[in-house]
Amino acid sequence: MELALAWQADEKLRCKGCGHYLDESLDEGNLRAWEAQEVTCGGCMVMDIRRDTLAQQERDMAGLRIYATRRHDHDR
Repeated sequence: MELALAWQADEKLRCKGCGHYLDESLDEGNLRAWEAQEVTCGGCMVMDIRRDTLAQQERDMAGLRIYATRRHDHDR
């Protein structure tokens, strides 16, 4: 329980966007000390690709209805 409370207290000290501590990231003397870097996470990349593929499949099947009908060659 104490660990969870400590984590919550620490989270309140961090920027919700970048995760850095607010006392560092809001300090006007540090404004030019930051830089942004683009990184590609391989795991996120394949999940995004799969999500896009599934979304496209859903769009391709818009309006499609599937019905079961009795086969005529089935013995009664």
